[in-house]
Amino acid sequence: MKMSTPYKIFKKLFRLKSIKQVYENDISTKATRGIDKIGVKTFNKNKIEHLKVVYKKCNNGRLKFSPYVEKLQSKGRNKKPRVISVATIRDRTVLFLLKELLHEIFPDCVHRKLPNNYIKEIKDFYEKNGSKHVCYLKTDIKSFYDNIDHDILLKILRKKIRSKLILALLKRAIKTPTVPNNYKRSERHAYKRKFGVPQGLSISNILANIYLEGIDGKLGRFGLKYFRYVDDMLHFLGDEKPDEIENTIKDELERIKLKINESKTECSLTDHSFDYLGYKLSLPKVSIKDSNVDRFLTSVAAKFSTYNHNSASQRKKYTWLTKRIQMKVFVDDLNEKLTGALSDSRRYGWLFYFLEINDMELLHKLDAIIEQFFTRLQNFGKCAPTKLKKISKAYYKAKYDPYGGYIHNYEIYDSLKKKISYLSNRGYLNPKGHYKQTDIELIFNRVKRKRLIDLDLDVGLIS
Repeated sequence: MKMSTPYKIFKKLFRLKSIKQVYENDISTKATRGIDKIGVKTFNKNKIEHLKVVYKKCNNGRLKFSPYVEKLQSKGRNKKPRVISVATIRDRTVLFLLKELLHEIFPDCVHRKLPNNYIKEIKDFYEKNGSKHVCYLKTDIKSFYDNIDHDILLKILRKKIRSKLILALLKRAIKTPTVPNNYKRSERHAYKRKFGVPQGLSISNILANIYLEGIDGKLGRFGLKYFRYVDDMLHFLGDEKPDEIENTIKDELERIKLKINESKTECSLTDHSFDYLGYKLSLPKVSIKDSNVDRFLTSVAAKFSTYNHNSASQRKKYTWLTKRIQMKVFVDDLNEKLTGALSDSRRYGWLFYFLEINDMELLHKLDAIIEQFFTRLQNFGKCAPTKLKKISKAYYKAKYDPYGGYIHNYEIYDSLKKKISYLSNRGYLNPKGHYKQTDIELIFNRVKRKRLIDLDLDVGLIS
């Protein structure tokens, strides 16, 4: 059967019907705003007109992206924040379609394995080879996304994409500047992008994998086992000389104008503890990197501080709120943070990321620390409530019974009545207010999205 050309795939994806479908299913449920400050509610007032413009301009090659607005994401103390680029609703729709296009053209560059899968493979490898003389060589790429060379990337894309229309759209997507919220249009030239792929866009990960397409085949020939997750590389070595393999990695990266991060390069025997993808590996023991444990506990402690300091002011602002409602919401939100959540067949949260650990002692220790946090809260009698969930129990539920009810599942809110009940119980609806069905749907999606983003942030800070 004759394969579709990139242009035919483009024409199929960028039909008006497909554009509308992507907007409804993947864009309209997210409340993120770009440089134009337009939210979903405002966009929907002229939705059809907006999407017709997307269709017309993408197909005639005249679409230009609005500047992405920067969002700074903390990477921890003494580290530069990660710059996340946020596109407008219109542009997010286009970028999502471009991502789908690239997935079809470069299927081998779509890395569907999660970090958990890599850790499981490492555990399996060690189980078979732990008795041998095995050492590890670990490194990553210095400022990977920021240093991707546009000319090299476009040259790689041209190997499979001949359409000038598609290439021009992709080129504009990566060259569009990321600017601060308060920037002046007259200063736009100062933010022009000469190299680097903006992080946080739909196309960011697939473009990064396409850029490294030729690396894995060469580096995978060295050592006993080779792993790469985005820019984190790990070799397990037997009799091979680590210096020679490190030099090979350097040579391969320099060919595409990248460098290894010397400060994060290390080599030792596998009976020494080392960190990879946020995990702490003291094989066969698998735990969580110390800094990630500390960061998680800090984010949990922040919820207690917020509750302590903001409860009274919230009740003044929203007069229908009561202490009972606030206490229930606090415990529900805390439980969700501890156990993670489920939505649309996806798993969210810190615990789901770390399901390959076998260090149960750590989880019990975390449970005890979180119980101690309640000594700060007068409203709870300075002791943990009976409805507080345990991370140690959630770990087993997440592995063996995720849909059993212990972990919050947003899919149960499958009717308007259930959504109203959820929002009312949390104090999001004024009992004296009048709400249309569209209002309820919008509020529910906004609340759910905020909750899931909070859980994703815990995972996003893992490094």
